[in-house]
This record gives sequence, structure tokens and C-alpha cells, in this order.
Amino acid sequence: MRIKRHVRSTRIGVALAGTVMAIATSISLTPAPANAMYVDTASCPTLDGWVREQKWDSQRQAWRDHHKFYNYGYYNFSNEYGTRRIVNCQTGNAMAYLCYGYNGTNCTVPIYVHFTWEGSITPFNSIKLAP
Repeated sequence: MRIKRHVRSTRIGVALAGTVMAIATSISLTPAPANAMYVDTASCPTLDGWVREQKWDSQRQAWRDHHKFYNYGYYNFSNEYGTRRIVNCQTGNAMAYLCYGYNGTNCTVPIYVHFTWEGSITPFNSIKLAP
């Protein structure tokens, strides 16, 4: 009787360990933007409705607007790589999302109004603006 109980609990333990390993592996394979951070920003002295993609200008030693997005919807990136800032200067509760897919799909990085996301734009293929 004791042997059967021990064998049964060992099988359950092995099954649970396998499940935990599968979950841990899938979590560790999920891509995350490198060096990304949220910072409260003064880049929007007034909320003017734009979402800005900014690029570092080494000559002027300042962040400069590279692209501006105004209308709700998605915008695909082309030849965008390296460190960027995305500044959400929209009004109300409007959101901007960085998306791994084209056409505003697989959008996993939210950028709230009056916040800035800074990090590598390389893994992203589009940005989506939503009310």
C-alpha cells in the first residue's frame, strides 16, 4: 500500500514539474523590448494631439521629431531601428501602442497620454493610436 502511494505521488510530481517547465519555457521565449522604460515627460508642454517618434540628434545633443502621427489607426514602420522615443501627446485617454506585427497587430506595449517610451524600436513593425 505504501509503495503504491509513493509511486502515485511521484508520477504527479513529475507531471507537475513538466508542466511548470513548459510554462517557464514559453514565458522566457516571449520577446520583450530591450532597455524600454516609461518616464513622465515634459516633451508635451501642451497636449497637442500628436504622437511623436523621436530620434537622438548627436550634432544638437537633443531628441528631435523623426515622425509625427495624428489620426487614430495604425502606421507601419519601414527601416526603423535603434533607440527611439515615442511621446504620447494625445488628449483625453487616447493611447498609443507599439506592435510587433504590421497593420497594428500584436500590440503589447501601451504608451499612456503624457508619457514617453524609450528603447529599441527594432523589434516593432507598427504603431497604433486608439481613443
